[in-house]
Amino acid sequence: MEHKTQYTSLAAYFGEVLETLGARQKKVLEAFTKKENFTNTEVADYLNLPINVITPRVFELRAKGLLREACVRECKVTSRKAKCWEIVPQHQEIKSEQDALVSLGI
Repeated sequence: MEHKTQYTSLAAYFGEVLETLGARQKKVLEAFTKKENFTNTEVADYLNLPINVITPRVFELRAKGLLREACVRECKVTSRKAKCWEIVPQHQEIKSEQDALVSLGI
C-alpha cells in the first residue's frame, strides 16, 4: 500500500514547534516536502550534507513528532535496506507545495 502525503496544514501542525527548529532542522524538514519519503542517506545526498549531520536532525524531528517511519525499502543511494521517513500527515489540505513552504516559513 502506497501512502501519498498531501501538502497538509503544516502551519497548523508545526506552528508552535516551528519556532523551536534550528536552521538545519528546517532544511531537513523542507527536503521532506519535495518527496514522499527519504532514507537518511537519501536526504544527505539530496541536501549534499554529511550523513552525520542528517541522522541527528531526523532523530530530533521524529522526537518532535514531525517525521515518522514510512517504510523499509532499498535506499537509492546505498542499495541497502533502510528505514524511510515521511512528514506526519495532517487532515487539513494546503493547496500547493508553495503554500506548505510559506506556512513552514521556508
